[in-house]
Amino acid sequence: FVFAKIIQTSPSTIFHSPSKSATTLMNRINEITNRKQWDDTNPASPKRIRRTGGFGHGIGQSTNVPLKRGMDHVEILELIRLGQDIHRQKCRENQRRFRKKQNDWIADMEKINEQLRVEVNTLTKRHQTVTSKILGENNIWVVVTQFFRLFRHGLALGPNQTTDFNQQMDFIEESMTPDVATNVGFGPESMISSWRFLQWFDDVYVELEGLRGGDTVLTAITKTNATITTETLRNLFPRELNSEQGSCSAIADGLIGKRVVLHGSTAFIWDRTSGRVVSVLAQSNMLTPMLHLLGNLEDVSGVFENALIRINCQAK
Repeated sequence: FVFAKIIQTSPSTIFHSPSKSATTLMNRINEITNRKQWDDTNPASPKRIRRTGGFGHGIGQSTNVPLKRGMDHVEILELIRLGQDIHRQKCRENQRRFRKKQNDWIADMEKINEQLRVEVNTLTKRHQTVTSKILGENNIWVVVTQFFRLFRHGLALGPNQTTDFNQQMDFIEESMTPDVATNVGFGPESMISSWRFLQWFDDVYVELEGLRGGDTVLTAITKTNATITTETLRNLFPRELNSEQGSCSAIADGLIGKRVVLHGSTAFIWDRTSGRVVSVLAQSNMLTPMLHLLGNLEDVSGVFENALIRINCQAK
């Protein structure tokens, strides 16, 4: 029965795809099958002589000794062992192919990493060359970058910030013309005044996000993070802090301690003749963060109605 099942199985059933091993197994099955058929039909077959009692009984005359099941178990075991060997061989081939793919992938990744390292080194050297060239010149790019480095925390007006404030003033006087134009007037003092509103906030940090423009006009894209305090309301929104109305008091309580993010831009104009900045015009959007905190335009409008600052962060 087992032998019959084996010889009825095709190579595509034993193996998912025909291979040399599967062909070898089928050839072996056919060989054993042909041998068994020859033993059953050939009078000279030793097995047929044993089953029929020899030539004397005549061709085709069998004895009462029946053919036992399992008579060919040796051949069946041989087929089973052959199948197991083929299976193990196929597993080894699959493992070998998998290891080859894995090694090839690792080799490819190493090549890519090496290419990236070379590219990074090249770009780094190029960046250093360009940066050193730019920093070696007095131009608008250098001035603007240095400006936001010095003013990244707003004006240095604290009791222990005298040195920092002097550095800010020295930079303004050296890099800008005496009549530099600002949002609130002309001259270095007007530059200080245009930044003074930030002193009423806590934890001020001005981040330079990008620069757009050319050699004479350059726009700096900024993001200012700050915390609203009681001093902010007292000096910029006094109506909200001093009002006796319940709604205004609730608004004030909802603003104190809140963090705001002001997105803005500052336009610098460069004079090539003097090698200095002649105009600095800045604006930041305070409407969006206040609307986010208060939740409706009516309250926002009421807050700015009597405020000392406009929604673009400029003094009234």
